[in-house]
Formats: sequence, C-alpha cells, structure tokens
Amino acid sequence: MWIAEKSEVFFDTVNPSDANMLFHSSLCGVQVTHGGYHIDRSRYDWNLLLYVVEGRGYAESGGNKLELKKGCLALINCSRPHIYGSDEYFNFYWVHFNGASSQDICRFADLRQANVVQDADVDMVEKNLVDIVMCRKNGTALTNADISVKIHTMLCYVLDNASGLAYGHTDDGISNAVKFIAANYDKPISLEDIADSASLSPFHFSRVFKQFVGFSPHEYLIKVRINEAQRLLKTTDMQIKEIAFKTGFSSESGFVTSFKNNTGMSPTTFRKQII
Repeated sequence: MWIAEKSEVFFDTVNPSDANMLFHSSLCGVQVTHGGYHIDRSRYDWNLLLYVVEGRGYAESGGNKLELKKGCLALINCSRPHIYGSDEYFNFYWVHFNGASSQDICRFADLRQANVVQDADVDMVEKNLVDIVMCRKNGTALTNADISVKIHTMLCYVLDNASGLAYGHTDDGISNAVKFIAANYDKPISLEDIADSASLSPFHFSRVFKQFVGFSPHEYLIKVRINEAQRLLKTTDMQIKEIAFKTGFSSESGFVTSFKNNTGMSPTTFRKQII
C-alpha cells in the first residue's frame, strides 16, 4: 500500500440525479500529521470512513469513544457531534461520503457501538477506500456506480466485522436468540422464552436485540414466520389454514392479517403471483 509523505485532498462534483440513489463522495484524500491534529465539529454534511496506515489516533462518534490504531477501518457519523485526531504521527486514508442509506447505517453503527474494525482486511481496503483516493489522485475515471459499490462494500464490512466491545458477551446471546427463533418459530414461544435463550432479562434483551438486529424480538419472530409461509405458499399445495398453524400462528385470520401487513397482499394473492 502506498504510504503518503504529505497530506492531499481531492474533490469531486456529485451529480444531483445520483445524490439520493447512490452512495457518493465529494472529497477524499490522505492525511499525514505529526501531532496536534484535532477535528471537533458539531455537525458535518458528509460522513467519514478512514483507514489508519501508520500511527495512532482517537475519535468519538455518536458518543462512542474509539481507538484508532494502525490497520483499523473506522466509520464516523458526522451528522452528530464528532471528534477525531491524534497527538502523535498519524497517517490515514479517508473518504467523506453521503447518499442512499448513509444516515441510517451510521446511526445503526452508533447504536451497536460498532464503528471500528481493528486489523481490517487490507485487500478489501485497497480495492475500495484506497482505490477511490488513488483514482482521484491519478485522474483515473470512476463511475458514480463504481464509487457507490466501493462505499457500500466498506459500510457492510464495518457492520459485519466491528467488535461492538461495549456489549461484551451480548453478541453471543443475541446469536443464540436468533438460532432459538429459527428452531422454534412454529411453536407458541414468548418473549421470556427467547430472552432465556440469550441469558438476559426480557427488558434488557428487548432493547439490545433491536439494537443488534434492527427489529424487536416480536417483529423478528413474525418476519421469520412470514418468510417460511411464503416458501410454503410457493412450493406446496398446503391450505392457508395449514400454513398458518405450521408457521406458529394461532389462527388463520391472525396469519392472514399479519401476512398482509408484512407483504402488502393476501396469502392467496401471493401464491398466484409468478416469481
């Protein structure tokens, strides 16, 4: 990986027609500092992805204090008060980005306290973040779609691999709960049953589960049941009532109502649709 000897910044004009559909970057670059570098803003319109090549720094995103070490990839939510900098030598690639679901992803990362991947995959970083910067530096054209794919790849990588250290053992608990739901969705399971599988109290479990999964436990259970019902509707000749009970619903009417609320159509209409 190219290690810069000086700071450089590169600008790009975003096509308004792509601004909402795609992830995009208006500026990117490489920062080389020798201490005394400190950014403290109440808000900035462009969120930040950065990769530390050498040195050590610090950051704060969504109230989460982050340690930035060599080899880490960090996501900083700039729509809220944020800080980043270093008191020593610090060399990092960076991309300010926005568009598509940027804000939702940044808020989700803040909630999970999952903003940093330590020892990030160097090949992934070079093919995406570093490539955006180097193409701008060398005048090599990247399409808006190319840039969007690269940013999206990095955001997914952070969400999949960031440690979320503040939750400690909770990751395993939530994973156990998801497995419990997958194995028991066809039974009349309660919130207490699911929370027990995660070894957490129902109140704490409900709050943490939504932060990690994006749905409440009940919403996720219904989602799993509806997904299985869709499969049965398309691959079997089972009656609607049979499918309702086989996927854990206590009545056919309750199943039909839930199916409509989640898919926008009745089970019968869904079954007739050509995939």
